[in-house]
Amino acid sequence: MGLDALNPGDGDLAFGLAFLVEGAAEHKLPYVSANLTDKGGKLVFPATRVVQRGGLKVGITGAIGEEFSPTDADILPATAAVTQAVAALRAQNVDLVILLSHLGLDGDKAIAAAVPGIDAIFGGHDRRHMESPTIVGGTAIFQAGSRAKYVGQATLVLVPGAKGWADPKGRDAAIRQRERTQAQVLRYEQQLAEAPDEATKKRLERVLTFARKRVEDMVVPEEVTGPTNRVEATKIPMGASLEDEPKMKALVDATLESMGPQLGDDGHGHAPGDHGKQALINTGPWVTSRQCRACHPAQYKDWTGSKHAHAYATLMKEKRHFDHQCWSCHSTGAGKPGGPQTPTEVGPLRNVQCESCHGPGQDHLAKPGKGNIVRTPNEAVCMECHTEEQTEGRFVFEDYLPKIDHQP
Repeated sequence: MGLDALNPGDGDLAFGLAFLVEGAAEHKLPYVSANLTDKGGKLVFPATRVVQRGGLKVGITGAIGEEFSPTDADILPATAAVTQAVAALRAQNVDLVILLSHLGLDGDKAIAAAVPGIDAIFGGHDRRHMESPTIVGGTAIFQAGSRAKYVGQATLVLVPGAKGWADPKGRDAAIRQRERTQAQVLRYEQQLAEAPDEATKKRLERVLTFARKRVEDMVVPEEVTGPTNRVEATKIPMGASLEDEPKMKALVDATLESMGPQLGDDGHGHAPGDHGKQALINTGPWVTSRQCRACHPAQYKDWTGSKHAHAYATLMKEKRHFDHQCWSCHSTGAGKPGGPQTPTEVGPLRNVQCESCHGPGQDHLAKPGKGNIVRTPNEAVCMECHTEEQTEGRFVFEDYLPKIDHQP
Protein backbone atom coordinates (compact mmCIF):
# COMPACT_ATOMS: atom_id res chain seq x y z
CA MET A 1 0.00 0.00 0.00
CA GLY A 2 3.01 2.31 0.12
CA LEU A 3 2.53 3.27 3.77
CA ASP A 4 5.16 5.44 5.43
CA ALA A 5 4.60 4.11 8.95
CA LEU A 6 2.50 1.75 11.07
CA ASN A 7 1.94 1.68 14.81
CA PRO A 8 1.14 -1.65 16.51
CA GLY A 9 -2.14 -2.09 18.38
CA ASP A 10 -3.62 -4.89 20.45
CA GLY A 11 -4.80 -6.69 17.31
CA ASP A 12 -1.25 -6.83 15.98
CA LEU A 13 -0.18 -8.56 19.20
CA ALA A 14 -3.03 -11.09 19.26
CA PHE A 15 -0.71 -13.97 18.31
CA GLY A 16 2.22 -12.75 20.37
CA LEU A 17 5.26 -10.57 19.77
CA ALA A 18 7.24 -13.15 17.81
CA PHE A 19 4.44 -13.49 15.25
CA LEU A 20 4.32 -9.72 14.77
CA VAL A 21 8.08 -9.31 14.45
CA GLU A 22 8.34 -12.18 11.98
CA GLY A 23 5.50 -10.82 9.83
CA ALA A 24 6.86 -7.28 9.91
CA ALA A 25 10.27 -8.50 8.74
CA GLU A 26 8.86 -10.76 6.02
CA HIS A 27 6.68 -8.04 4.52
CA LYS A 28 9.01 -5.12 5.27
CA LEU A 29 6.34 -3.29 7.26
CA PRO A 30 7.50 0.13 8.54
CA TYR A 31 6.36 -0.14 12.16
CA VAL A 32 7.34 2.56 14.66
CA SER A 33 6.75 2.44 18.40
CA ALA A 34 8.26 4.50 21.17
CA ASN A 35 7.08 2.23 23.98
CA LEU A 36 6.80 -1.42 22.83
CA THR A 37 9.77 -3.44 24.15
CA ASP A 38 10.78 -7.05 24.48
CA LYS A 39 11.22 -8.63 27.91
CA GLY A 40 14.80 -7.36 27.96
CA GLY A 41 13.65 -3.75 27.70
CA LYS A 42 14.81 -3.26 24.10
CA LEU A 43 12.51 -1.42 21.70
CA VAL A 44 10.98 -3.85 19.23
CA PHE A 45 10.70 -1.27 16.44
CA PRO A 46 12.35 2.10 15.83
CA ALA A 47 10.90 4.81 18.06
CA THR A 48 10.82 7.34 15.22
CA ARG A 49 10.95 7.66 11.46
CA VAL A 50 11.55 10.72 9.28
CA VAL A 51 10.23 10.96 5.72
CA GLN A 52 10.31 13.68 3.07
CA ARG A 53 6.86 14.33 1.61
CA GLY A 54 5.51 17.31 -0.33
CA GLY A 55 8.61 19.37 0.35
CA LEU A 56 8.24 18.80 4.11
CA LYS A 57 10.33 16.87 6.58
CA VAL A 58 7.83 14.79 8.58
CA GLY A 59 8.73 13.04 11.84
CA ILE A 60 6.62 10.06 12.92
CA THR A 61 6.45 8.16 16.21
CA GLY A 62 3.99 5.68 17.73
CA ALA A 63 2.56 4.58 21.07
CA ILE A 64 0.35 1.78 22.37
CA GLY A 65 -1.61 1.61 25.64
CA GLU A 66 0.01 -0.20 28.56
CA GLU A 67 -3.14 -2.29 29.12
CA PHE A 68 -2.44 -4.20 25.89
CA SER A 69 0.86 -5.70 27.08
CA PRO A 70 1.18 -9.33 25.89
CA THR A 71 2.91 -12.02 27.94
CA ASP A 72 6.08 -11.92 25.83
CA ALA A 73 6.55 -8.12 25.68
CA ASP A 74 6.42 -4.99 27.82
CA ILE A 75 4.90 -1.58 27.18
CA LEU A 76 6.54 1.50 28.67
CA PRO A 77 4.52 4.46 30.01
CA ALA A 78 3.39 6.33 26.92
CA THR A 79 3.83 9.92 28.07
CA ALA A 80 7.51 9.58 28.98
CA ALA A 81 8.30 7.52 25.86
CA VAL A 82 6.52 9.93 23.49
CA THR A 83 8.13 12.97 25.17
CA GLN A 84 11.55 11.47 24.44
CA ALA A 85 10.63 10.57 20.85
CA VAL A 86 9.22 14.03 20.09
CA ALA A 87 12.35 15.68 21.46
CA ALA A 88 14.49 13.46 19.23
CA LEU A 89 12.43 14.40 16.17
CA ARG A 90 12.49 18.12 16.93
CA ALA A 91 16.27 17.88 17.27
CA GLN A 92 16.30 16.82 13.60
CA ASN A 93 14.46 20.04 12.62
CA VAL A 94 11.39 18.31 11.25
CA ASP A 95 8.53 20.45 9.95
CA LEU A 96 5.77 18.26 11.41
CA VAL A 97 5.59 15.71 14.21
CA ILE A 98 2.91 13.02 13.88
CA LEU A 99 2.00 10.51 16.59
CA LEU A 100 0.36 7.24 15.53
CA SER A 101 -1.57 6.24 18.65
CA HIS A 102 -3.32 3.19 20.01
CA LEU A 103 -4.18 4.90 23.29
CA GLY A 104 -7.86 5.63 22.67
CA LEU A 105 -9.33 9.12 22.39
CA ASP A 106 -9.01 9.92 26.10
CA GLY A 107 -5.37 8.87 25.98
CA ASP A 108 -4.80 10.99 22.87
CA LYS A 109 -6.25 14.06 24.56
CA ALA A 110 -4.13 13.48 27.65
CA ILE A 111 -0.90 13.05 25.74
CA ALA A 112 -1.63 16.08 23.54
CA ALA A 113 -2.02 18.18 26.70
CA ALA A 114 1.05 16.69 28.39
CA VAL A 115 3.57 16.57 25.52
CA PRO A 116 4.28 19.80 23.61
CA GLY A 117 5.47 19.61 20.03
CA ILE A 118 3.01 17.06 18.59
CA ASP A 119 1.29 18.55 15.53
CA ALA A 120 -1.15 15.73 14.79
CA ILE A 121 -2.28 12.47 16.37
CA PHE A 122 -3.86 9.73 14.30
CA GLY A 123 -5.49 7.40 16.80
CA GLY A 124 -7.23 4.07 16.87
CA HIS A 125 -8.80 1.46 19.17
CA ASP A 126 -11.84 3.49 20.29
CA ARG A 127 -13.52 3.12 16.87
CA ARG A 128 -14.77 6.67 17.20
CA HIS A 129 -16.27 8.34 14.16
CA MET A 130 -15.08 11.93 13.93
CA GLU A 131 -15.87 14.02 10.87
CA SER A 132 -13.55 16.75 12.13
CA PRO A 133 -10.44 16.60 14.29
CA THR A 134 -10.47 17.37 17.99
CA ILE A 135 -7.99 20.16 18.67
CA VAL A 136 -6.20 20.17 22.03
CA GLY A 137 -3.72 23.00 22.41
CA GLY A 138 -1.49 22.89 19.35
CA THR A 139 -2.41 19.30 18.43
CA ALA A 140 -5.07 18.11 15.97
CA ILE A 141 -6.41 14.67 16.92
CA PHE A 142 -7.96 12.36 14.32
CA GLN A 143 -9.65 8.99 14.91
CA ALA A 144 -9.63 6.03 12.53
CA GLY A 145 -13.25 4.93 12.96
CA SER A 146 -14.16 1.24 12.74
CA ARG A 147 -14.17 -1.74 10.39
CA ALA A 148 -12.20 0.08 7.67
CA LYS A 149 -15.38 1.69 6.37
CA TYR A 150 -13.51 4.84 5.41
CA VAL A 151 -10.07 6.10 4.48
CA GLY A 152 -9.43 9.38 6.25
CA GLN A 153 -7.81 12.27 4.44
CA ALA A 154 -6.43 15.21 6.41
CA THR A 155 -5.57 18.44 4.62
CA LEU A 156 -3.05 20.55 6.53
CA VAL A 157 -2.38 24.10 5.35
CA LEU A 158 0.75 25.54 6.97
CA VAL A 159 0.87 29.31 7.40
CA PRO A 160 4.32 30.91 7.90
CA GLY A 161 4.75 32.06 11.49
CA ALA A 162 1.48 30.52 12.66
CA LYS A 163 1.04 28.18 15.62
CA GLY A 164 -1.61 25.58 16.35
CA TRP A 165 -4.58 24.67 14.20
CA ALA A 166 -7.93 26.11 13.25
CA ASP A 167 -10.82 24.18 11.74
CA PRO A 168 -13.68 26.67 11.19
CA LYS A 169 -15.97 24.18 9.44
CA GLY A 170 -15.27 21.54 12.06
CA ARG A 171 -15.94 24.00 14.89
CA ASP A 172 -19.37 24.87 13.50
CA ALA A 173 -20.16 21.17 13.00
CA ALA A 174 -19.01 20.36 16.55
CA ILE A 175 -21.28 23.05 18.00
CA ARG A 176 -24.28 21.67 16.09
CA GLN A 177 -23.46 18.11 17.11
CA ARG A 178 -23.12 19.01 20.76
CA GLU A 179 -26.43 20.90 20.79
CA ARG A 180 -28.16 17.96 19.11
CA THR A 181 -26.70 15.46 21.56
CA GLN A 182 -27.58 17.63 24.56
CA ALA A 183 -31.18 17.75 23.30
CA GLN A 184 -31.04 13.96 22.93
CA VAL A 185 -29.93 13.62 26.57
CA LEU A 186 -32.88 15.75 27.70
CA ARG A 187 -35.28 13.51 25.76
CA TYR A 188 -33.79 10.38 27.30
CA GLU A 189 -34.09 11.86 30.78
CA GLN A 190 -37.76 12.67 30.18
CA GLN A 191 -38.42 9.21 28.76
CA LEU A 192 -36.65 7.63 31.74
CA ALA A 193 -38.84 9.57 34.16
CA GLU A 194 -41.90 8.22 32.34
CA ALA A 195 -40.62 4.64 31.83
CA PRO A 196 -43.59 2.24 32.18
CA ASP A 197 -41.60 -0.82 33.27
CA GLU A 198 -38.22 -1.99 34.54
CA ALA A 199 -37.01 -3.33 31.18
CA THR A 200 -37.64 0.02 29.48
CA LYS A 201 -35.98 1.81 32.37
CA LYS A 202 -32.82 -0.28 32.13
CA ARG A 203 -32.65 0.19 28.36
CA LEU A 204 -32.99 3.96 28.73
CA GLU A 205 -30.38 4.07 31.49
CA ARG A 206 -27.86 2.34 29.21
CA VAL A 207 -28.52 4.67 26.30
CA LEU A 208 -28.57 7.74 28.55
CA THR A 209 -25.17 6.83 29.99
CA PHE A 210 -23.79 6.49 26.48
CA ALA A 211 -25.27 9.84 25.37
CA ARG A 212 -23.95 11.68 28.42
CA LYS A 213 -20.49 10.25 27.76
CA ARG A 214 -20.69 11.52 24.18
CA VAL A 215 -21.44 15.05 25.40
CA GLU A 216 -18.62 14.81 27.90
CA ASP A 217 -16.18 13.68 25.18
CA MET A 218 -17.12 16.42 22.73
CA VAL A 219 -14.54 19.15 22.37
CA VAL A 220 -15.53 22.33 20.58
CA PRO A 221 -12.33 24.08 19.46
CA GLU A 222 -11.93 27.61 20.71
CA GLU A 223 -12.55 30.35 18.19
CA VAL A 224 -9.14 31.46 16.95
CA THR A 225 -8.47 35.07 15.99
CA GLY A 226 -4.70 35.10 15.45
CA PRO A 227 -2.71 33.45 12.64
CA THR A 228 -3.05 29.67 12.76
CA ASN A 229 -2.43 26.73 10.50
CA ARG A 230 -5.61 25.32 8.99
CA VAL A 231 -6.81 21.75 9.05
CA GLU A 232 -9.72 19.98 7.40
CA ALA A 233 -10.66 16.30 7.43
CA THR A 234 -12.54 14.17 4.90
CA LYS A 235 -13.54 10.52 5.06
CA ILE A 236 -13.63 8.59 1.80
CA PRO A 237 -16.12 5.69 1.93
CA MET A 238 -14.74 2.27 1.03
CA GLY A 239 -17.85 1.35 -0.94
CA ALA A 240 -18.74 -1.26 -3.51
CA SER A 241 -17.49 0.98 -6.31
CA LEU A 242 -13.92 0.17 -5.25
CA GLU A 243 -12.56 -3.14 -6.51
CA ASP A 244 -11.50 -5.77 -4.00
CA GLU A 245 -7.98 -7.15 -4.05
CA PRO A 246 -8.54 -10.57 -5.73
CA LYS A 247 -6.42 -12.74 -3.44
CA MET A 248 -7.85 -11.19 -0.27
CA LYS A 249 -11.40 -11.45 -1.59
CA ALA A 250 -10.88 -15.16 -2.31
CA LEU A 251 -9.66 -15.73 1.25
CA VAL A 252 -12.60 -13.84 2.76
CA ASP A 253 -15.16 -15.60 0.55
CA ALA A 254 -13.73 -19.03 1.40
CA THR A 255 -13.88 -18.23 5.12
CA LEU A 256 -17.47 -17.01 4.94
CA GLU A 257 -18.50 -20.12 2.99
CA SER A 258 -17.00 -22.30 5.72
CA MET A 259 -18.99 -20.59 8.48
CA GLY A 260 -22.34 -22.18 7.74
CA PRO A 261 -25.10 -22.97 5.25
CA GLN A 262 -26.42 -20.20 3.01
CA LEU A 263 -30.13 -20.26 3.85
CA GLY A 264 -32.72 -18.66 1.61
CA ASP A 265 -35.29 -16.08 2.68
CA ASP A 266 -38.76 -15.16 1.46
CA GLY A 267 -38.42 -11.48 2.35
CA HIS A 268 -40.93 -11.70 5.20
CA GLY A 269 -38.74 -13.01 7.97
CA HIS A 270 -38.86 -16.68 7.05
CA ALA A 271 -36.73 -19.09 5.09
CA PRO A 272 -38.33 -21.56 2.68
CA GLY A 273 -39.83 -24.36 4.72
CA ASP A 274 -40.25 -22.24 7.86
CA HIS A 275 -43.99 -21.88 7.37
CA GLY A 276 -44.77 -25.51 8.02
CA LYS A 277 -42.07 -26.02 10.63
CA GLN A 278 -42.44 -22.89 12.71
CA ALA A 279 -44.45 -24.62 15.44
CA LEU A 280 -41.58 -27.07 15.93
CA ILE A 281 -39.08 -24.26 16.62
CA ASN A 282 -38.97 -22.93 20.18
CA THR A 283 -38.97 -19.15 19.90
CA GLY A 284 -39.82 -18.56 23.54
CA PRO A 285 -41.95 -15.43 24.04
CA TRP A 286 -41.25 -14.27 20.49
CA VAL A 287 -44.17 -15.10 18.19
CA THR A 288 -42.83 -13.59 14.88
CA SER A 289 -44.51 -10.98 12.67
CA ARG A 290 -46.74 -13.55 10.98
CA GLN A 291 -48.79 -13.74 14.18
CA CYS A 292 -49.22 -9.95 14.15
CA ARG A 293 -50.68 -9.94 10.65
CA ALA A 294 -54.16 -11.19 11.61
CA CYS A 295 -54.99 -8.17 13.77
CA HIS A 296 -52.71 -5.60 12.14
CA PRO A 297 -52.82 -6.36 8.39
CA ALA A 298 -52.14 -2.80 7.18
CA GLN A 299 -49.15 -2.37 9.48
CA TYR A 300 -47.85 -5.82 8.52
CA LYS A 301 -48.12 -4.99 4.83
CA ASP A 302 -46.26 -1.72 5.32
CA TRP A 303 -43.53 -3.51 7.29
CA THR A 304 -42.99 -6.10 4.55
CA GLY A 305 -41.93 -3.29 2.19
CA SER A 306 -39.45 -1.83 4.68
CA LYS A 307 -35.71 -2.36 4.95
CA HIS A 308 -36.27 -3.83 8.41
CA ALA A 309 -38.19 -6.71 6.82
CA HIS A 310 -35.20 -7.52 4.60
CA ALA A 311 -32.43 -6.86 7.13
CA TYR A 312 -31.34 -10.49 7.34
CA ALA A 313 -31.33 -10.87 3.57
CA THR A 314 -28.76 -8.07 3.32
CA LEU A 315 -26.48 -10.06 5.65
CA MET A 316 -26.97 -13.22 3.63
CA LYS A 317 -26.18 -11.39 0.40
CA GLU A 318 -22.83 -10.43 1.91
CA LYS A 319 -22.52 -13.84 3.61
CA ARG A 320 -22.30 -12.13 7.00
CA HIS A 321 -25.22 -13.83 8.76
CA PHE A 322 -22.76 -15.80 10.92
CA ASP A 323 -20.67 -12.72 11.70
CA HIS A 324 -20.86 -12.17 15.45
CA GLN A 325 -20.60 -8.41 14.99
CA CYS A 326 -23.58 -8.29 12.64
CA TRP A 327 -26.21 -10.97 13.09
CA SER A 328 -27.90 -9.78 16.29
CA CYS A 329 -29.08 -6.42 14.91
CA HIS A 330 -30.47 -8.12 11.82
CA SER A 331 -32.55 -10.57 13.89
CA THR A 332 -35.36 -10.35 16.42
CA GLY A 333 -34.86 -10.99 20.15
CA ALA A 334 -31.15 -11.73 19.75
CA GLY A 335 -29.38 -12.15 23.07
CA LYS A 336 -32.58 -11.57 25.05
CA PRO A 337 -34.46 -14.09 27.21
CA GLY A 338 -36.04 -16.71 24.99
CA GLY A 339 -34.50 -15.25 21.85
CA PRO A 340 -31.62 -16.63 19.75
CA GLN A 341 -28.29 -16.51 21.53
CA THR A 342 -26.08 -17.44 18.57
CA PRO A 343 -26.29 -16.96 14.77
CA THR A 344 -27.26 -20.61 14.30
CA GLU A 345 -30.40 -20.22 16.43
CA VAL A 346 -32.10 -17.41 14.49
CA GLY A 347 -34.63 -19.59 12.65
CA PRO A 348 -37.93 -17.76 11.98
CA LEU A 349 -36.70 -14.73 13.94
CA ARG A 350 -34.76 -13.46 10.95
CA ASN A 351 -35.01 -9.77 10.15
CA VAL A 352 -36.07 -6.81 12.28
CA GLN A 353 -39.63 -7.91 12.92
CA CYS A 354 -42.45 -6.24 14.87
CA GLU A 355 -41.18 -7.54 18.21
CA SER A 356 -37.76 -5.96 17.74
CA CYS A 357 -39.41 -2.63 18.54
CA HIS A 358 -42.61 -3.60 20.34
CA GLY A 359 -41.23 -6.35 22.59
CA PRO A 360 -42.12 -10.07 22.86
CA GLY A 361 -45.68 -10.70 21.71
CA GLN A 362 -46.57 -13.94 23.47
CA ASP A 363 -48.70 -12.34 26.23
CA HIS A 364 -50.27 -9.88 23.80
CA LEU A 365 -51.20 -12.70 21.42
CA ALA A 366 -52.82 -14.69 24.23
CA LYS A 367 -54.74 -11.69 25.57
CA PRO A 368 -54.60 -8.61 23.31
CA GLY A 369 -54.44 -5.41 25.30
CA LYS A 370 -52.58 -2.12 25.59
CA GLY A 371 -50.77 -3.12 28.75
CA ASN A 372 -48.84 -6.13 27.49
CA ILE A 373 -47.14 -4.72 24.39
CA VAL A 374 -44.97 -1.66 23.73
CA ARG A 375 -47.28 0.56 21.68
CA THR A 376 -44.83 3.41 21.00
CA PRO A 377 -41.16 2.36 21.18
CA ASN A 378 -38.85 5.09 22.43
CA GLU A 379 -35.55 6.26 21.00
CA ALA A 380 -33.53 3.95 23.24
CA VAL A 381 -34.92 0.91 21.40
CA CYS A 382 -33.55 2.20 18.10
CA MET A 383 -30.19 3.12 19.64
CA GLU A 384 -29.54 -0.49 20.65
CA CYS A 385 -28.58 -1.14 17.03
CA HIS A 386 -28.31 2.30 15.43
CA THR A 387 -25.31 3.15 17.59
CA GLU A 388 -22.81 5.92 16.95
CA GLU A 389 -20.22 3.30 16.00
CA GLN A 390 -22.48 1.54 13.52
CA THR A 391 -23.99 4.60 11.86
CA GLU A 392 -21.11 7.09 12.16
CA GLY A 393 -23.54 9.66 13.50
CA ARG A 394 -26.02 9.44 10.59
CA PHE A 395 -28.93 8.20 12.71
CA VAL A 396 -31.18 11.02 13.91
CA PHE A 397 -34.28 9.67 15.63
CA GLU A 398 -36.65 12.48 14.60
CA ASP A 399 -35.63 12.12 10.95
CA TYR A 400 -35.88 8.33 10.78
CA LEU A 401 -39.04 7.74 12.82
CA PRO A 402 -41.46 8.88 10.06
CA LYS A 403 -39.92 6.29 7.73
CA ILE A 404 -41.26 3.45 9.92
CA ASP A 405 -44.64 4.73 11.13
CA HIS A 406 -46.36 1.73 9.41
CA GLN A 407 -49.38 3.79 8.53
CA PRO A 408 -51.48 2.43 5.61
